Amino acid sequence: MRGRNLITMLARRFAVLIAGSALLIVGAACAGQRAKPLQSAAPSWAVSEPTNGLTAAPPVVTGTCAFLAAQARAQHVRLRVFCPPLVPAVLPITRETAGGTLRYHQMRDGYQASFFALKVHWAYRWGGHWTFGASRDGGLSVYIHVKPSGALRPRYERTVIGGRAATVFLIPQKLQAFYAGHVGVVWNQRGTTFDITVHGQAWRSRVVAMARALMREIDACGSRAARTTQPCAGFVFG
Repeated sequence: MRGRNLITMLARRFAVLIAGSALLIVGAACAGQRAKPLQSAAPSWAVSEPTNGLTAAPPVVTGTCAFLAAQARAQHVRLRVFCPPLVPAVLPITRETAGGTLRYHQMRDGYQASFFALKVHWAYRWGGHWTFGASRDGGLSVYIHVKPSGALRPRYERTVIGGRAATVFLIPQKLQAFYAGHVGVVWNQRGTTFDITVHGQAWRSRVVAMARALMREIDACGSRAARTTQPCAGFVFG
């Protein structure tokens, strides 16, 4: 009987020892794999924006901005391209067009780029199509200020975004216009007219957030010194 009790006691001690060793191993593993705090990939002027439905610009967008700047240089046009830091989180996307504002192959008038989501090409109300552009000579106005057709009338709302005067515009879907079905924001900053639009009028609050982030980027990256350092260097070209 005493032999059996001794065996039982030893077995219990052994089990406790094994359990304790297991806890030490697990604890050491958690400590060894403790991750460093994640740092946002979004630039400082964008991280405070709402994340619902929006995301930091992917490489296809920044690559398009670099392409536009390269086109301008090839044509001996001094043009700075500010890439939108926030875009619809409808991915993956592809570039539809990218070129001059009034003439596709002439960058002197400004630039315009358009993107489509590959998986929701026709689902415009989900942010599947969006654009951004800039012009020094009012070239964007021909797309924004369009004539009504019967009951189809564009709407324009003057507002203030991030302390800056801006206009929110909504173009009816069935109106024969470049931005038909789009909601967008247009404003003047640093002597240039900028706009950003999304197809689908339910995206109004999000396109305002996109415009606000771009305004902050332009303010933060306006100087030559700022443009040569991160994060500006990854979003401003030319």
